[in-house]
Amino acid sequence: MTTQSETVKPDDEQSVNVTPEARQQMIAEAAYDKAEKRSFSPETEMTNWLEAEQDLEKKIEHRCCKRQHVDIAVTLFEGKVPAGKGKLRNFNCHGVFVETDVEFGKDTYLRIEFSLPGQAKVYRPWGRVVHGANHGLGFYVDILQSDTRAAMEALANHAVP
Repeated sequence: MTTQSETVKPDDEQSVNVTPEARQQMIAEAAYDKAEKRSFSPETEMTNWLEAEQDLEKKIEHRCCKRQHVDIAVTLFEGKVPAGKGKLRNFNCHGVFVETDVEFGKDTYLRIEFSLPGQAKVYRPWGRVVHGANHGLGFYVDILQSDTRAAMEALANHAVP
């Protein structure tokens, strides 16, 4: 899978392409600014990063990449604890949709564990719940994490046309 760019909608509504590396840098800079405003309190380090990521995500046009369809069984984990089962139904360069009856709140971080049919390798990407609808969960995934990038590349090679 080739690296996809993201489309950001700045306040003036012009489209700007942002590479994953640039996106990571933008989040880091915004998180630093938030940390500075909070006197670099170590207790807010994760909050600063997540808020910066959410701020940028609000500007990213969702579904700027083509959705691809799959039908793969998954297990959801909260930390190391199994939290439910489901089916990975579709994905794009930014996320996945898992059909499941298990409900989680928005911004819950879960590990999505799956194997491709006929393969022994287990993929374990992290995802952040961005919405729950239609008996499922939409996850935002960070393709800059090597485990997640490998999982997304494997899915792309297995997608149903």
